[in-house]
Amino acid sequence: TGDKDGSERNTFNWKMSHNTDANAKILLNLRTAHEKYDYDDVVQWPASATSHLDYVIDSNDTGTRDEAQASVTFEKSFNENLSSHQIGLRQTKYESSTVADGKTTDNIKTGVRYLFKKALDDHKIDQTSTLGSLILEKNYDKNNLTPTQKREAFALGGELRHKFKDATSIQAGYRSESSDKYETARTWKLALLKPLSDNTNFIFDSGTGVVNPTYCEIYGGTACFGSQGNPSIKPEKNVSYSIGLQRKFLDQKGQTKLTIFKETLTDEITAGPWPTYFPTNSTGKSRRHGTEFDLSVKLREKLELHSNYTYVISRDANKNIESRRPRHEFFMRVRRSFQTEKQYVEINIKNVADNYDAYPTNWSQRKMPDYTVTGLNIGWQLGRIAIYSGISNLFDVNNSDVWGYRNPGRAVYLTAKKMW
Repeated sequence: TGDKDGSERNTFNWKMSHNTDANAKILLNLRTAHEKYDYDDVVQWPASATSHLDYVIDSNDTGTRDEAQASVTFEKSFNENLSSHQIGLRQTKYESSTVADGKTTDNIKTGVRYLFKKALDDHKIDQTSTLGSLILEKNYDKNNLTPTQKREAFALGGELRHKFKDATSIQAGYRSESSDKYETARTWKLALLKPLSDNTNFIFDSGTGVVNPTYCEIYGGTACFGSQGNPSIKPEKNVSYSIGLQRKFLDQKGQTKLTIFKETLTDEITAGPWPTYFPTNSTGKSRRHGTEFDLSVKLREKLELHSNYTYVISRDANKNIESRRPRHEFFMRVRRSFQTEKQYVEINIKNVADNYDAYPTNWSQRKMPDYTVTGLNIGWQLGRIAIYSGISNLFDVNNSDVWGYRNPGRAVYLTAKKMW
């Protein structure tokens, strides 16, 4: 499974918020990051691996990745905070290159967003029972994989939220996005929260979504690890529904939530294994359904427990088990706080079971080993400096979500944060 590889990443993030005397707010956000990394290779075709252990091979390949993101947002309230206007501009640039292909991949995304909010019952926005919103978005992105190909999209959306006197709340939204490459995507969202008693709520959520193909899925090339592109590929579409019960107990110190969900995908983007990695849209519907249980409880004044369990069955249009979508996932976190919330010791456990992936020898679906990893996090404060430290994969458990590729072993991190 290759030799040990690593990465070095440096990130700078600067945020500023300023409130003016004219009920206006200005937000600035700048972030840059530079990363150097090395990675392994896989056996070259027509050579074939005898198992997942010799599919990934040692190499001296290295790469770099640079990221830059900038955004500015201006928001102003009118009519004694009965309405507000918000305008935002953002741009993100990614540059990546590897020694193997010797090329630099550039991707630039630029967006402009306008958001209008209005209280519909003559109350302030943060106190209203009925809130209406209108959003306009213009997005533009380009990639040097194909300099002549650019993507532009314009979106118009609206949302209405209302809360009744019995605390029942509803949310309804609609969005229409047109682009120069794909047909107009129309999506909607509908949600309901209905109190059944002082401690129990019924929750319903539904909606649709559209996911556009990536540049690699459209154009392929050496910068996409040699994969073929498919200019005729279409966006994925999905519709999802969920119902659940939320209940508080122990005098509001604890909360449980049980959710049953179902999702149906059409035109799911799939691709054959190497070396015939050619993206196509599946014919038929891919289905996912399952259950999620969430528990949060304050055991003592400064002792909290949170756990989450998800059971999901994912099958493609041919009713085969989907790759890399575990049937069972369990997470638990216990935190002990001290003088403040920023001073704590936390232990977390994650278990993944019944995960399937295409095996490198014949690319048939094969069950991967189940695994459990443990983490330890510590936070404390020195004056105005907050310090966070932790160890992930505390016991250095050998685990993987993809055949041939091991997940990171034990790692230690240390972070310091100062507020002005």
